Amino acid sequence: MLRCLRIRHLALIEHLELELGPGLTVVTGETGAGKSMLIDALELVFGGKSHAEHVRQGAAAAEVEASFDLHSCPESLRTELEERDLIDEDDALTLRRVVTDGGRSRAYINGRQVPRATLAQAAALLADIASQHEHHMLAQPQAHRHYLDAFAKADDVLASYRDAYQRWIRLKTTLESLVHSADERERQSDFLRFQLDEIEALLSEVDDEERLFQEVARERHGERLAREAGGAATALIDAEDALVDGLRRVERTLSELARVDGSLALIAETFNSHVLGIEEAGRELSRYADAVTVDVPRAEALSALVDRLVKLKRKYGPDLDSIRAFAEAARTELGELESAESTTGEVRVELKQVQSEVLRLGKLLSVRRTQAAAHLSTRISALLHDLGMGEARVVVDVAARLASGSAGHSALHEASLRQERAGAEDMLTESAQNGSMVSSPLDENQRALAATSAQPLPGPFGLDDVAFLIAPNRGEALRPLHSVASGGELSRSLLAIKCALAETAPRTLYVFDEVDAGVGGAVGEVIGTKLSALGTHQQVLCITHLPQIAAYGTTHIHVAKTSEGTRTHSHARHLDRVERQREIARMLGGINVTATTEALAAELIADAQARVSQAAMPLQSTLPSTNKQANNRQNYTKPSGDEPRAPRPRRRA
Repeated sequence: MLRCLRIRHLALIEHLELELGPGLTVVTGETGAGKSMLIDALELVFGGKSHAEHVRQGAAAAEVEASFDLHSCPESLRTELEERDLIDEDDALTLRRVVTDGGRSRAYINGRQVPRATLAQAAALLADIASQHEHHMLAQPQAHRHYLDAFAKADDVLASYRDAYQRWIRLKTTLESLVHSADERERQSDFLRFQLDEIEALLSEVDDEERLFQEVARERHGERLAREAGGAATALIDAEDALVDGLRRVERTLSELARVDGSLALIAETFNSHVLGIEEAGRELSRYADAVTVDVPRAEALSALVDRLVKLKRKYGPDLDSIRAFAEAARTELGELESAESTTGEVRVELKQVQSEVLRLGKLLSVRRTQAAAHLSTRISALLHDLGMGEARVVVDVAARLASGSAGHSALHEASLRQERAGAEDMLTESAQNGSMVSSPLDENQRALAATSAQPLPGPFGLDDVAFLIAPNRGEALRPLHSVASGGELSRSLLAIKCALAETAPRTLYVFDEVDAGVGGAVGEVIGTKLSALGTHQQVLCITHLPQIAAYGTTHIHVAKTSEGTRTHSHARHLDRVERQREIARMLGGINVTATTEALAAELIADAQARVSQAAMPLQSTLPSTNKQANNRQNYTKPSGDEPRAPRPRRRA
């Protein structure tokens, strides 16, 4: 249960702290007073999107904090919250949201900063906000599947299905890529083979780049090398005046001098070793000159090899190591391409397995939806009967998606529906009135579809499309809710859905923002009874303009707007018994509150309290909605266009 809502610097609200209790809390006030800011605050603290416009002008940040007491929450909810580590030692949970003037925000759970998505997930376990946005969403078929799945408690199967479906989509994409790129893979393989052949042919002939260039140089300059090496050898050891002969004469002289002066012995020895080296160098040069040959074809072949190397270096890398690395990468890529056919086969096998899992889970989900659809149809029809739409008939349509390519309701499905609905509508009406459970007219149709060869087409949320169909009046055909429902009918339909879901997936808080949109006083009182009944199970907060609904509040909060200096402020406060009666009188009579409206307000409150004090009203019950006093009150305000006008009240005659 939401114990306290604290708001600071949110739009027109400078500071507000509201203590909330169990049952039905109604919020009233003049149009524009700031009632919608309470919804904005709740949506923010429950993980909604933040905007800079949320921050009060002149403030650095807006802040909203919601404190929940979880002592009396359902055990299933407590277990889930404990698994997520969202309950502290005092069985309390505090959600907090801070929005800066730049529009950025921070989210906190029990003082610990968390991502906004985590805050939203936690809030979804605790609260449900039925706002004007959801009234519009109710007219969209995509919201209908969400309501049916919540009623069927199919979240576990849906989560497993969506995991399998995502794997199936990824594998389909992979397989399509493999199949469609087969020709491209072949072209790429041929190109890689060409590159590898070119590189491997070169590497088989070139092991060392530097050695190759040395060999090329020898072949190109062989004659010169032989000639000049031979000439050097001759000058050193073979000429008549060979250098070595002169050095030998010097060596002999030094040897003689060393015998006279021993200090010259080391010089003579050193000189002798150098002469020996020069003489050996001459002999090596002579042998080298004799060995050098001039092979023109070999020189041309080596030049061509160098040209190939230079060309490959431009294509594959600056040196042989880079070319070898490129070749290794090409071999790896070629191996992957050559194994693609094998991979394609493996993907086909895996895709078939995952597709079978998708269809298995999808059919299980369809069974749950089809079974739940019959019960939900009956419950909504019964609730709409209580809410003044006694002639309304509702069918939750679960239609198979067919692999022929058209998602949604197939021609076979529509033909079967038309045939079956004719005999099923009276049965649905009877079951809605007496509360008995009957099979949905779609059950037989689903079995007929299953018996055909049509293959269901998996979608992101299953094998089905879900639509709420309604016939608001006797004798009218069932049609999509969004195409026939007025604003008032949408409001009542949304309330009926919320009441139906409240028994199967209870939260601690239900918020209704102007659920009375498009309805008048007569239906407003019936809506009040339903909200009051819902308040016996959960905490309910309702923003309303109808006194017939406000009279059922366990707690009454009034929102007003005031101006102080150059600033405007919105305030909210709890009303005591006298203030509450005067506020409802204002809602009944307008600006000038008379004794008559005061008396009608007191009577309205007393009658509502009498109804509430009766035995607990089950949400699916058919509530009495007509008596003399009720007619007087219901018709005090102008009825809406989608309900009959009752006789004018006697006391106003």
